[in-house]
Amino acid sequence: MTDTSNINGKELYNAIISGICKVISRHEHLNKINVFPVPDGDTGTNLLFTLKPILGIKDSISDSVSDTLSKISNVAIDSARGNSGTIMAQYFIGMSEQASTTQNINNTNLHKLLESAYTAAMGSMSDPKEGTIITVMRDIANEAKKHTESSDIKITFKAIHKVSIESLNNTPEQMQILKDSGVVDAGAQGFVDLIEGVCHYLDTGEILNSESIEMHETDELEANIDIENYDESTYQFCTECIVEGNGISRKGMKEKLNQMGD
Repeated sequence: MTDTSNINGKELYNAIISGICKVISRHEHLNKINVFPVPDGDTGTNLLFTLKPILGIKDSISDSVSDTLSKISNVAIDSARGNSGTIMAQYFIGMSEQASTTQNINNTNLHKLLESAYTAAMGSMSDPKEGTIITVMRDIANEAKKHTESSDIKITFKAIHKVSIESLNNTPEQMQILKDSGVVDAGAQGFVDLIEGVCHYLDTGEILNSESIEMHETDELEANIDIENYDESTYQFCTECIVEGNGISRKGMKEKLNQMGD
């Protein structure tokens, strides 16, 4: 990355791929620390299923950030799996909607993209909790807003990464189940891993943990489900579907769906 003031569509895609590779390389660890909302050991697997298909659209990526985010978000929502995967897909959708006319990312528009992404992810949840991935998403958006006058976007991403780690390490103080289990939130950890990979590419021009691309085939993966109090859950299964149409109210749809699950 020679121009440190802007990120074009291809650079953004490669940076996100670097982040995805970091997440893939850590998916087993994410499964092991998954205790919220239920300890079903599948956060890493769900993120892998959701994000890995994005690696397959490399040949269609252009220099346009708008076009790149549109393609990434479409793939992510098509492949979204589980709670963490769905939240991550909605994050990309929010970013894509904000970037509808964006050619390059810079410090002037970055915080708006991250705020829109956070808002979309937050809006997709029926009962968002502090101390989860959503907290880290908000904290990095707030950090990006402090750098709007800066000319170097690489420095901004390094600051965002630092804040994301601090926010992640604070999740056990915000949620008792994490503190009792001696872990950070698994979804938040996956998100921080993604940010680390993005920063690595922007800093070095190299994909972090690129060998992980070939390591895991999604059709061979199974989650290690180990829930002691499974019967206490009213809704015991994740269900994903895609609804298409014009003029759909997200709020109205969520109100209807909340009568059937959580």
